[in-house]
Amino acid sequence: MSDFRLLLARCAAACLLLGLSTVSHALNVGCDWLPQPWDTETSNNGYLDSHASYYLALLPSSPGPDTEIIIEGTYPQVRYFSFQVSSGYSFSNLVDQISDAKIYPEEGGSPNPNPAALPPSNGYTNHYRLTIKFIDPPAEREPNTLYAGARTGALPQITFRRYLANPGVSVEDPADLPTLTYVGPKGTIPLSQTPEQSACKALNNYFKLVLGTGVIVNPVVYPSPTPVFTPIFFIKLIPYPNADSPYLEALTSQVSDMVVVRVKLPVTPVLPPATNTPEARYWSICQNERFSTANVACIADSEAVAQADGYSMFVISPDAKRPPLATTDNGYNWMPWGSSYNAYVAMRETLPAPDFPGSYSIANQYWWKPMSQTIPGYEPESTYCDLATFNANAAIGGETLIQACRAAYVGRAARNSSKTPAALARH
Repeated sequence: MSDFRLLLARCAAACLLLGLSTVSHALNVGCDWLPQPWDTETSNNGYLDSHASYYLALLPSSPGPDTEIIIEGTYPQVRYFSFQVSSGYSFSNLVDQISDAKIYPEEGGSPNPNPAALPPSNGYTNHYRLTIKFIDPPAEREPNTLYAGARTGALPQITFRRYLANPGVSVEDPADLPTLTYVGPKGTIPLSQTPEQSACKALNNYFKLVLGTGVIVNPVVYPSPTPVFTPIFFIKLIPYPNADSPYLEALTSQVSDMVVVRVKLPVTPVLPPATNTPEARYWSICQNERFSTANVACIADSEAVAQADGYSMFVISPDAKRPPLATTDNGYNWMPWGSSYNAYVAMRETLPAPDFPGSYSIANQYWWKPMSQTIPGYEPESTYCDLATFNANAAIGGETLIQACRAAYVGRAARNSSKTPAALARH
């Protein structure tokens, strides 16, 4: 990545979490799900998706191979859900993960070989039962099993992710949380009735403090001359990654009226019983404040409109500079800029199909190559644009608008090359 300060911003978030590792509480049984989710409503930091929620629970500190945690629940009415086991509060803390695409329902049925397809419980009535084992993964993994490792080290945790609830359903409803049960030398104990209430309360307070604290690394303005999307190939190195979601991200600055993005979205599942041939389970584009890592807004695949050529156009601008023509009726998806001069625009593609040529996983695997070579036809185009140029070309849209905006910005930047970023933004 050309901008190392992105990594520094994420490092600061991790440092807050690292402070928790000094807490001396050692858990024999564990703690149930934290009372509140980690999301954009309660703790808006960490480049979250506004269509998702993240619940955390704490696992035994030194469980041994004869200890297990049983996870039982009903398939939630959401597009995607998954579980991750993490070790401690540090970089690269992902230990193991399982998504709904690999979970066998208790009532029978097998996961679809295409992970982009909805799981077999399309009716959302099936139940699942998972087991966390505190051993290293065997050569042949058991179905519905997570492996936390033989040496857990720092306090291990389990994370429950849910993306994009069905209409009328909430991804934040604690009533839909699966149950967690300890089975081991201490007996069979639901974590909701853990005997370690005092330690759990203290640890929950630490989590509430940290996850509710914004991260501000550096308020200095660093203008971005061009909003170019690049693969986030090091996503697994940061704390609490989701290995199912490859990302593309672009650094942007308010050096013009708006940012315009043109991209071809993958085919994603529709609600049952309707069927299609999905290419990815979920897709979204999000606007994030650069230094606080706060989410400003997201648009999910189910909300995005496309133009006649099949590509979707996204316009990101301050409220005062929103183009009147940037509406869904005109084929444009608009997002607010937010209060930060610098921002990151992130595109998340969850569980792309193995044979999908537009998989962001391919772009991440070959991050040093141009995306026009790795994911041709699906590489995003992005540019700064001024209001007059947008208005003059909005009716045509598509590639014509992108090229017109890019030419106008490059020409204006050349004429104002001696001006400061703040002055350039006013012209």
